[in-house]
Amino acid sequence: MSVNDPFDQGLRRRMEARLKEEFEIAESDAMVLAARRKKLSDLAWEASQAGQVVRVTVGKRRLEGLPVYARNDLMTLRCRHGKAEVRLTGIDALMVTSTEEEGRPETQSIGSFLSRMGLLQLTDEDFEVVCIGGEPTFRGRIGHVARDHMAVITAIGQVNVALARLAYVIHQPSSRNRMRRF
Repeated sequence: MSVNDPFDQGLRRRMEARLKEEFEIAESDAMVLAARRKKLSDLAWEASQAGQVVRVTVGKRRLEGLPVYARNDLMTLRCRHGKAEVRLTGIDALMVTSTEEEGRPETQSIGSFLSRMGLLQLTDEDFEVVCIGGEPTFRGRIGHVARDHMAVITAIGQVNVALARLAYVIHQPSSRNRMRRF
């Protein structure tokens, strides 16, 4: 037999309100903890899945585009001027700016910035190579990629750039005529 005592009802309401408040605080703390554990690669991946445009800052340089791939230390951006391969550990800041389109599941599996640079050396394309801090930059073809550096073949010769100093590599439209007549 239950008794509807006004004292018991008031106590019950206060206890329910207190439990609800403690649950909301715990939920908020869990969200803060999850945000603290996120890495730049997690943010880039979430932006790629949601179709969100990101802005990358390296020194005084800014690069804006839609991430089409993000995993480990590599993010591939589709930019206004082409495609950029970004080394996430070499940038100063990453900011999600807006939503451009629906996100897409990842279809390629490259793995890391180093392995992506290895693939790019097989192409005969021109790139702009930007170092941490935004300077120096080099324009040319990727000659070879080693464990700790890569060679950029520029108009004035070969430059060996330490991979640890790279921020991003962006595809450049080529001025060379790639069509060969036989």
